[in-house]
Amino acid sequence: MADLEETLKQLKSEDMNDRFTAWEAAGPLGATAVKPLAAISKQDNRTIGKAGKLALQNVVNYAGRPGAEAQAKAVAKELMEVASDHQNPRMVRTDALYFIGTIGGSAEIPGLIKLLEDRVVREDARQALERIPGDESLAALKSAAATVQADFRKNIQQSLHNRALTRESVGIKDDSAAVSMR
Repeated sequence: MADLEETLKQLKSEDMNDRFTAWEAAGPLGATAVKPLAAISKQDNRTIGKAGKLALQNVVNYAGRPGAEAQAKAVAKELMEVASDHQNPRMVRTDALYFIGTIGGSAEIPGLIKLLEDRVVREDARQALERIPGDESLAALKSAAATVQADFRKNIQQSLHNRALTRESVGIKDDSAAVSMR
């Protein structure tokens, strides 16, 4: 298992191989790594910033594996804090919201609803909310359709439309059709 401090040191290295090794092994670091990795991802040095983002993505992917629901919840909670922090650059907040859409659950819905009011990241919050499965996120989108600013209402309506799509309604009759497309 990777050590957080050593991983952070390697991610900041000028050596490309050290950065690669660090971000590739970052997955098991868990929720405690989210904020430090988000901080690295906003580095001015583009390659170091990208290494931080890739390491964070590995943490998210690892937490989202089957059977790791508690870890996914902990990572999503930290991601929500990163996304809600107005001191973070837009791209860091956007990445956090994208990741929330992949592993988030009902605990993140209130925070996402609040971010629908933030003109900087509201579109990213909407997309995250759209991707979270279940009746709670659908109800939140329906409620938001009536309360968001008028210029953003069509975006929420698009999410509601997307949530209503089924395999049949888009013309996929069975799994064999999806396999034959490859």
